[in-house]
Amino acid sequence: MKVLIFNLGFDISGVVSAITSMPLKSGDKLVFIIPRKDDDRSIRARRDIENFLRLLSTRGLELEYRYLRVNEENIEGILKDLFKLILDSQDEVYLEATGGVRSIVVAMTIAAIVLRDKIKEFHTVAETTGNRVKVPLMPYDIFRLDEVDRQILKLASESGGVVTTPYVEEQLGIPKSTATRRLHKLKEKSLLVQIGKRPATFSLTSIGEFLSSLREE
Repeated sequence: MKVLIFNLGFDISGVVSAITSMPLKSGDKLVFIIPRKDDDRSIRARRDIENFLRLLSTRGLELEYRYLRVNEENIEGILKDLFKLILDSQDEVYLEATGGVRSIVVAMTIAAIVLRDKIKEFHTVAETTGNRVKVPLMPYDIFRLDEVDRQILKLASESGGVVTTPYVEEQLGIPKSTATRRLHKLKEKSLLVQIGKRPATFSLTSIGEFLSSLREE
């Protein structure tokens, strides 16, 4: 099962786009994060989304939904509610920053970084086109690199963006087990992606390429 967590704004087009573009099934859940304070536009948005969900129901897609009201001026409080919602879920969690209050978007972004292992996907909406855009789930310690990490990224950069375990072992003079562990750690940080097995071969990601170009001060 899936649970989609939305930041519900005044324009529901991003929500509709996300729901219609995903292979949802009856019983999947929707959570709409909204400010505690109501106005005419927010009430209208909720009415519109409920009408849309009723339409889906007539077509055989029964989605459960609920609202999570938060204090938009208390990001720490939003994070507490959001963390609990994500950690308590037994379903695949999708974060959908489709619009709405900026403080909620900030909280969703922090949650996606800190709880990346619990998040299946994170999407936002391109303001100029209205298209749904997938956001990479980066680990919070992505920039914590020691000298060996930086040397491996540099080796990859100097080798056309590709590096192997034997090459790292030879160039850095470290045991094979250490080279293997280090390469897989960089892979977990989304700085490398494995493209071969015999020998284990890794390619720089765009973020890895960027970090490899930085000089350590």
